[in-house]
Amino acid sequence: MKISILGCGRVGSLVAFKLLEDAAGELLLANEPHSWADALKLDLAGAFPDRSIKSVLAVDFRKAVEEGDILVVTAGVARQPSQTRDDLLEANKQVIGNVLRGLPKQSAFIVVATNPPDVLADFTAKLTGLAPERVLGVGGDVDTNRLRYLLEEEGAPFQKAIVVGEHGERMIPVADVEVSEQTASGLRSFGSRIIQARGDTLFGVSLWTAKLVESLLSPKPEKHVASIYLKEYGCHLTWPCKVSESGVTPLPLGLDEEQKKQLEELVRSRKT
Repeated sequence: MKISILGCGRVGSLVAFKLLEDAAGELLLANEPHSWADALKLDLAGAFPDRSIKSVLAVDFRKAVEEGDILVVTAGVARQPSQTRDDLLEANKQVIGNVLRGLPKQSAFIVVATNPPDVLADFTAKLTGLAPERVLGVGGDVDTNRLRYLLEEEGAPFQKAIVVGEHGERMIPVADVEVSEQTASGLRSFGSRIIQARGDTLFGVSLWTAKLVESLLSPKPEKHVASIYLKEYGCHLTWPCKVSESGVTPLPLGLDEEQKKQLEELVRSRKT
């Protein structure tokens, strides 16, 4: 299987490293300038020389898009401390429009790690003509781990805790313990705190992007919280799901009345 990494910056590089470490498949690296893709191939050779020779190619965007079985979109304008993810929407629509040259295979999957991933997953499906169920966005797994971290930090004895809705300001924490407004606020500002101190968030999004790709290569379904197309809402939303080589299956989730209201308001805002 060919996995195309569209954007060889910090996130794309770590995704490539993880996939090569796990021998997930042949990697097609694409970037502008192209020298970054060449350099990433050489850098990976320092860790995995045999695999880099046999399984890594630096190519142009058109070749990566047309030949990839899974396209991983990591290219995009980085978020600044004063920005929300939604502030990046128009700029990153342009980036994705430039990156997705040519027509992907109708059997391909696309994984969008660029912010804001939920809205850009919708945009990517319309841009490429792929069935929306074959486009996924990264972020829910990351936010879910952040929520669990905050609850653990508070000493809250939870059994279930996930984040749904979107990877953005209107994310909805769902847990079997009360999530205080302080915790919800801390969850929304989690990424901003990291960006303010060190410039970007890196490890969570890179790891879960690679894990999502690996699930799409596996016959065994794996549980994720990702941005997926939900027919009843007519758009991509962050939601629990099972992911495998056969595709994506949404999982049932009970929401209370307030959470349902928040989700409905989010959907309405996306469609205006």
